Amino acid sequence: MKNLILRKRHLYIAVGCMYISLFLTGCSGTELLQDSVTVEAGESMSDDPGDYASFTSDSAKESAFVKLDGVQTDKAGTYQAAVVSGNKDYPFTVEVVDTTAPEGTFQTYFATAGEEKTVTPDMFLDGCTDYSDFSLGFRENELINTEEEVQELFKTALPGQENADELTLELDKILGLSWDQENDAWTEQEVDMDSLSPEFAPDQNGLYRVELAAADEYGNASLMNCYVLADLTAPVISGAEDTTVVLTADTDFEHANIYGISVEDNYLGDITDLVEIKEDILESSDTYLKAKVAYTISDLGGNVTTADREMEFMPEEKTVVASDNSTTPDGYNDTWAYELLDLVNQARSAVGTHNLEWDDSLAELAKIRAQEASVKFSHERPDGTHIADTHMCGENLAGNARSVTEVFNLWMNSSGHRSNIEDPMYTRFAAACYSVGGKYTWVQVFGL
Repeated sequence: MKNLILRKRHLYIAVGCMYISLFLTGCSGTELLQDSVTVEAGESMSDDPGDYASFTSDSAKESAFVKLDGVQTDKAGTYQAAVVSGNKDYPFTVEVVDTTAPEGTFQTYFATAGEEKTVTPDMFLDGCTDYSDFSLGFRENELINTEEEVQELFKTALPGQENADELTLELDKILGLSWDQENDAWTEQEVDMDSLSPEFAPDQNGLYRVELAAADEYGNASLMNCYVLADLTAPVISGAEDTTVVLTADTDFEHANIYGISVEDNYLGDITDLVEIKEDILESSDTYLKAKVAYTISDLGGNVTTADREMEFMPEEKTVVASDNSTTPDGYNDTWAYELLDLVNQARSAVGTHNLEWDDSLAELAKIRAQEASVKFSHERPDGTHIADTHMCGENLAGNARSVTEVFNLWMNSSGHRSNIEDPMYTRFAAACYSVGGKYTWVQVFGL
């Protein structure tokens, strides 16, 4: 009897072992497809277990899930993940990589560099993003147009412009610049962030092409061609000496404080009309005014020039003494006007240009313009019209000069005025010098 009982126990144990073995064999049908998965930064990962492992049965696959809670797909790095099946983890590695260059949005493709000279990358970009740390910088630059070449472009385009705001907006057209993102932006690998310059400081006037780079820590870079107009020369204000203005019935009181002032810019030419004026009254009465007048002008590069002077405004009956301590009669000086013709032709001969001929019809217009400019020193006439509305094609103005030689030197030292004097397009000429209250207003007019 004892032997029989023992044999039954062994049989039970054997059967149990066989059952357990079969059960374990049925749960072992999960196998990873690969030990490591590579994902581009910013891309999402699948939560389908079948994308990471194989299963021997549909029921096993349906009960499995993927554990990705430790993976940051927006940041390059190595992370651990797992497929969970039958209460067992099957771990694998996730490599999040960054092979994509930073992406930026252009606010503008054009910047100016003034006296401070420094241009930074953020002047060109509205925004730039990447899944890794990145830097903005300049890689290369080249001068593509000299100052003289840019001046020629401006000389052709500026006559149709009326104010500085419009000039700024139209610079791309004036300079012949265009932006084609598909062709002007590209991606390049292996750009060292440390090799990029954080600023560009041009050392001479002109138009530059600069290569802007946005490079991340893995060497991916977006490179773009941008443009910089270097304007390192501030405008020049002339005629800001202390002066006295005699008030007449024809005086343009609104513009009297600009009398004798002229402003010349290396790119924009004559920008007298754009000067900002601020007055500080020092003395005043019913018939007399003394003020300190401040002039401020800025150019395309943001260069600012200021000048101050004291001005006295008094009635016409008060005699004003000229600088040579002699009383100067009011009216026109025809002798000086004809002398200007000789000086103009001498200057034209020096550059190999034909002489101009005196034109009586232009002379009458020159006298009118001299008188008008004595009360409103501007190429815009007192009635609001412009010299372009007359039959003359060019005009030079000056104030405060005391002699023919002095005024002619002022014009020749101004690039815009000199270009009129030397322009081979002109064939006819006239001039006028108008004196009122000891102050001179000079005009040259040119015709075809």
